[in-house]
Amino acid sequence: MRSTRVVCSKVSLRTPSGGKARIRCITLDVTGTVLNIEDPVEKVYCEVAAHSFKGDNSALQAPQVDTMKTVFKQVFKEVTRDYPAFGHEAELVDKDWWRLVVERSFEKCWELETGKKWLTCEHREDKAALRESFDRCFTRIYQHYGTNGAYRLFDDVKPFLQFAKDRGLCLGVVTNNSHRVIDSTLPLLGVSGMFDFFLCSRDVGVDKPEAGIFHEAVRRGSAHVRNGGAPLANHEVLHIGDNVRADYRGARGSGLHSILLRRNEHAPPFPADEYDGFVVSSLTEVIPYLETEP
Repeated sequence: MRSTRVVCSKVSLRTPSGGKARIRCITLDVTGTVLNIEDPVEKVYCEVAAHSFKGDNSALQAPQVDTMKTVFKQVFKEVTRDYPAFGHEAELVDKDWWRLVVERSFEKCWELETGKKWLTCEHREDKAALRESFDRCFTRIYQHYGTNGAYRLFDDVKPFLQFAKDRGLCLGVVTNNSHRVIDSTLPLLGVSGMFDFFLCSRDVGVDKPEAGIFHEAVRRGSAHVRNGGAPLANHEVLHIGDNVRADYRGARGSGLHSILLRRNEHAPPFPADEYDGFVVSSLTEVIPYLETEP
């Protein structure tokens, strides 16, 4: 399959009947679109573990960064599959969902590197001590991602949000991430006040690219539109995100407009047979699409 590089061009957003679309609402993905994680997850996990286990004089050992990098990706996919929408159906709270991810990651690293079962030992008291040691490690990891030092806001975010606000557009967040990102991270980074509504996959019980989450975004956005009081139509909403399947295809398949944001030049190639001009490398490059509106 041929691929294409990121190109920005003034391609008009169109209604289902072929006319130029009037965008009244913009929704954005979070991670990779609005913000990025400051340090790689595997680096943070291993550094926190090294500090925690050494301080506890624990028999546990911090895994190698390369091992954690491989294992974390696998575990994250597994937990997302087993407990989709951040544990909506299982009624897990965010912290419990993340605990599954973190502990499974350490467990698999431990077994790969030592050949031993996780948290097993001869005496019950020793096992309890190992459990307490890991619990402290997890708490420190979870606390780390509750600070603004764990994230970096992309430089083009605030100017783009202000541009959209100045045009009277409704702004929303549509994410597969946890409520913690909405409740803590966005406020810490100083942008939560620029959005009109927030929607997590856990709220509706399905992840992007399912149509249910996008249609709920249209419904919520209708309560906040400024350019006229009529409810939003799907084709009056533009979704911007960095994931081809979850954001670009998901929104389009749900009847919304979508633009794919490819900040990383090393991202997997975009299929040329799907390319239609709606691919940008920064939020600034979205502005020409909006300026071609009727």
